[in-house]
Amino acid sequence: MDASLSCVTTLMGCIVPSRLPWSEPLMTLTLGTLLPTQSISPPWLTTLFSLENSSNLIGICFIGYNRLWSITVQLVQLVDVQSMSVLRVQLPGRPTLDCLFADPARDGTSLLKIWNVNKCSGVVGVFNCQGAGWCKVMKKTRIHDASPGTLTGPVHATYVDLMAQVAGADWNGETVAYCHKSVQLTKGASLPITLKVLEYELFHICPLKEIANSISFAPIGLLDMFNSSGAVEQFEVHLATDKKPELFDGEVSSELTSSLSENRSPTATIALKGRGCGRFGAYSSQRPLKVKVGNAETDFNYDAATGLLTLTLTIPVPEEEMYRWPIEIQV
Repeated sequence: MDASLSCVTTLMGCIVPSRLPWSEPLMTLTLGTLLPTQSISPPWLTTLFSLENSSNLIGICFIGYNRLWSITVQLVQLVDVQSMSVLRVQLPGRPTLDCLFADPARDGTSLLKIWNVNKCSGVVGVFNCQGAGWCKVMKKTRIHDASPGTLTGPVHATYVDLMAQVAGADWNGETVAYCHKSVQLTKGASLPITLKVLEYELFHICPLKEIANSISFAPIGLLDMFNSSGAVEQFEVHLATDKKPELFDGEVSSELTSSLSENRSPTATIALKGRGCGRFGAYSSQRPLKVKVGNAETDFNYDAATGLLTLTLTIPVPEEEMYRWPIEIQV
């Protein structure tokens, strides 16, 4: 409790007359979450709304704003307006091991990386906080570098320490990382990230479920929200018991392949429970046969180049479930 109070005191008392007011409080709260407490969620707002609320979703603090009418696009990306709920992560945000003993505010080389988990995935936030930090001589936060440079670093799926626990016992180590597009990662692979000062990026690390030899799947969540993968509350795979032989076996033209793949028998039914409204996305290694939301078949889009499956969750919604949607995907 004392540690949380200390973090809040540092946060609320840190007023730096410059464009770098968020770096030191963000780092302080990040290190504070190493202790087993999440008792206080400090509400505050500066002009760096997107940066602050991207760190809010990763588990550093909770949303706050100083004017009731100051609702912007960034706020909508954090709060699901129709259900008036926030897609929060499961744990306090913690720094990744590679920046735990670095100084992401003053060393000029390190990016601040924070990991957390949702019910079915992990999430890593990357921030360029260089330029301002606590001065032990002046006993206050001060600007160390008025013009911090652009930094580049890797993002690994292994940054999420609890990924194996989230993925389950039969996980083979492969993941899909979603940021602005879906990218498949193998175990131990990494993504490069380049950020200017006060820029950030969010990676949703989703365990890849191998359903059959040529079929793999991973739910992502609400693509237009900051905490996209927080919208996935349940993920199950039910294999087809009466699976029929494939309609073809061999190489054919791409047009014929597309037609035949849509007429094949289903290999499995994927059961998801999604939360909130908006564009819902998932990764599928091949085009699904059918998608149902509730008991109604729905239209969907599939990008064969990236494997990104998208559909829209809109009203009317199941009243008894409070914006929680049962989704079935046949593959």
